[in-house]
Amino acid sequence: MSTPPHTAVSKSDQPLITLDSLRFGYQPQQGRVFDGLSLAITAGSATAILGPNGAGKTTLLHLILGMLTPEAGEVIFAGQRQTAHSHRRISRSMALVPQSEYIPFDFSLLDYVLLGRAPHLALLQAPAQDDVQQALAALSAVGLAEHWRRPAPNLSGGERQLAMLARALAQQPRVLLLDEPTSHLDLSNRGRVLAILRRLVVQGVTIIFTTHDPNLAFSLADQVILMRGGAVLAAGAATTTLTAPNLSDLYGTPVEVHTAGGHPLVWAE
Repeated sequence: MSTPPHTAVSKSDQPLITLDSLRFGYQPQQGRVFDGLSLAITAGSATAILGPNGAGKTTLLHLILGMLTPEAGEVIFAGQRQTAHSHRRISRSMALVPQSEYIPFDFSLLDYVLLGRAPHLALLQAPAQDDVQQALAALSAVGLAEHWRRPAPNLSGGERQLAMLARALAQQPRVLLLDEPTSHLDLSNRGRVLAILRRLVVQGVTIIFTTHDPNLAFSLADQVILMRGGAVLAAGAATTTLTAPNLSDLYGTPVEVHTAGGHPLVWAE
């Protein structure tokens, strides 16, 4: 199993993405999701964003990608304001794997994954053989290569999650954003996705993912951000941030952190 090739990017202490005093709300009467949020994401790292429902995790991914515009503050990518980058450059640099996605057309699975090549094509340009090979390599990486002819709307929930990841892999992004990337997957495919993401980090891709599962964060993340109500409760290395007191405070229930087989294991009492 292999992932599509990416250009290696060395890890750096300089942030690739900086959120500077972000303020954002959907509706005035609903209040703000974020009010002065500041964060820094290091290039070539894996960052987990943990928090209960309503913490603002998905909204944060959409702000980073530019799908939402902050009321105040800035998103800085690669040393420049996000607004200074063209939509095409952002589309080539960042990919999002959402929790779910409605597929309105009867695309084959291959055609659906080929949508990830769109940022690399000119307007109305048809995919070339190299684009098809990238899409097939992405399908192979997620274990769906033999299903490339299947109609995408007929996929199961877990298969759709893998297909969305394949589309993002075909895009060959510098930054991969994932919203609850293993929520619909069985143990086998969960392990497959974790292996893919670990390889991407080694290749220099910056991974940012949301999750409710501290154990997933322990297994993949270099950096962890704990969020509740649009505020950062704690941020730092996984081993120093995913502590029993921090997690108990985050979720409002007693949480224990133990070591099993040399690895941290989290569960609620």
